[in-house]
Amino acid sequence: FQHSAALLETIYHVLRVTGEVHYADWAWRVFLAHERHCWRPGGYTGLRDVQPGWWSAAPAGDNVQHPRVLGQFLRYAWLIF
Repeated sequence: FQHSAALLETIYHVLRVTGEVHYADWAWRVFLAHERHCWRPGGYTGLRDVQPGWWSAAPAGDNVQHPRVLGQFLRYAWLIF
């Protein structure tokens, strides 16, 4: 997983067209999951494996902050909220 903004972008456009508030709730849940799994003390990281096994407490990060985080993912989160 490397911070694809496609889901938030789609939710943004559907929310603007329909005006239905539950799409903003979906976006909020996506944003919270992104914060929970991708935030590290030095910034955001991609994930090597999005389905860790039972032995792993958290997905392993790739220790790279991709430009798409600020350029796309957080932009759509900002536009929605």
